[in-house]
Amino acid sequence: MTRLTLTALTVLSLVALMGTAYAESSGNTAELRLIDGEYFVIGQVDTDVRTTVAVDIYDQIRNNYITTLTLQTTSEGNFTTSLKSITDDKTYSSWVINVFKSNSGGMDMFANLHLNIDRSVFDRELIVGDGTSVVHVYKYPFDVTVVEGGSVIIHNESQRTYDLQHTGTAGTEKGGTFNLSIELSETSTLHFPITNCSSCYPAGTYYFEDGLTGETGSINIKHPEGWVPPVNEEVGITETVVVVLNSSVEEEIESSDVTVITNSTSVSTTEISDDIYNVPTFEGTYDILKLQQQLASITSDYTNALETIGNLKSDINDKTSKISEISRTNNDLKSQVVYLNTTIVDMNATLVKTENNLQNANEQIANQQQIDQTEVADLESKVSSLSDTITTLEQQKAEITKERDGWKQLADNWYAVAIEQLRVMTNVLGL
Repeated sequence: MTRLTLTALTVLSLVALMGTAYAESSGNTAELRLIDGEYFVIGQVDTDVRTTVAVDIYDQIRNNYITTLTLQTTSEGNFTTSLKSITDDKTYSSWVINVFKSNSGGMDMFANLHLNIDRSVFDRELIVGDGTSVVHVYKYPFDVTVVEGGSVIIHNESQRTYDLQHTGTAGTEKGGTFNLSIELSETSTLHFPITNCSSCYPAGTYYFEDGLTGETGSINIKHPEGWVPPVNEEVGITETVVVVLNSSVEEEIESSDVTVITNSTSVSTTEISDDIYNVPTFEGTYDILKLQQQLASITSDYTNALETIGNLKSDINDKTSKISEISRTNNDLKSQVVYLNTTIVDMNATLVKTENNLQNANEQIANQQQIDQTEVADLESKVSSLSDTITTLEQQKAEITKERDGWKQLADNWYAVAIEQLRVMTNVLGL
C-alpha cells in the first residue's frame, strides 16, 4: 500500500515539478551531492525528534518505479543516504528522486530532485593530472597540486553550487587570492600565473572554504622541475655617474647623494633619440646600495599596489559573476513568467470552453426536464383515465356479480321447486 501511494505521488510530482533540481518546504530541505564518486541524498527536516524519511526513485527513461529507500533522521532532523546501490546499476541513467517526511496521516513530499548520470564518472579518475600544469577535478571538496603558472579545472557534477573562497596561504610571503562560484553541471577554471600578472601565485599552499557549506580544501602550488632560486647579492660600490636628460623647464629632485635634473614635461622616444647628444651633462656620486634599498622599497610598494589591484579585480570579477548570475536568474524568471502567462491563457481558454460545455449541458438538462415533465403529465392523465375506467369496470363487475348471484339464486329456487314437484308427483300421484 505504501509503495502504491508513493508511486502515485511520484507521477503527480513529475507532472507538476518537471525540471526542478532542488525544492524545499516549511524548513525541510534535501539535495544531491557527489562525494568521492558516490552520490548521496543529504537533507534536514523540521523536527526535534527522530522521524522517518522516504526517498522514492523513479526512472524517467523507462517510465517506471525503481525503489523506495526508508531511513531515520537524527534527533536534530538530519539525514543522509547513499544512492550507490542504484547508481551501480548501469541500466539506469536518469531519475526523478522525491523525498517524503512522515506525519500522523502518512507521508508528505517536500523535495523533488533530478539526477542524470554520466556513466563515465564511475570509470575515470576523480583527480586527473595531479602535480602537473593542468589538473582536472571531478570531486568536491579537493586537495590538489599544480605547477606554478598552471590551472585547476573544476567540474561540478553535483546538484548544487560550489562557492570557493580563499582563506589563507602558507609557504610564501606574497600570494594572490581567489573566489569562484561554479553553478551545477558547469565547469570553471582557476588560473595561477607567476609572470606578467597583476595577481600572482608563487609556490605555496592556498586554502579555501565553501561559502555555502563550510567544506574546506587546498591547492598546493609547487615550483617546476629544474627551478633554481635566485641569488641576491648586496653591492656597495660608490661610482661617478653622468645623468643626461633633456631640459626645458628644470626641477631639482634630491635623493641621497645624487641630484638629478629632469624635465617636467613628457618627452617622446623620438625626441630623446634625436637630441641624445645635444644635452647638458651632470656629474656626481651615488651609492648603489642605497639605490638598491630605495628600489626594493619602491618594488615592495609596487607589489602591494598590484596585490590591491588584484584584490579589487577579484572583487569586480566576483560582483560581475554575481551580476551574471542575477541576470541568468532574471532571465529564468522571465521565461517562467512567459510560460505561466501562456499557461494562464490556455487555462482561461479551457475554462471558457468548459463553461460553454456546462451551459450547453444545463440547457440540455432543462430541455430534458421540460420534456420529462410533459411526458409525466401525459402519463399521469392516462393513469387517471385508466383509474376511472378501472373504477367503472369494478362498478360494472359488482353489478354483474350481483345480477349473476340473483339469477343463480332464482335458478336455485326454481330447481328446488321442480325437485319438490317431482317428489310430489312420484310419491303422491304415483307417477
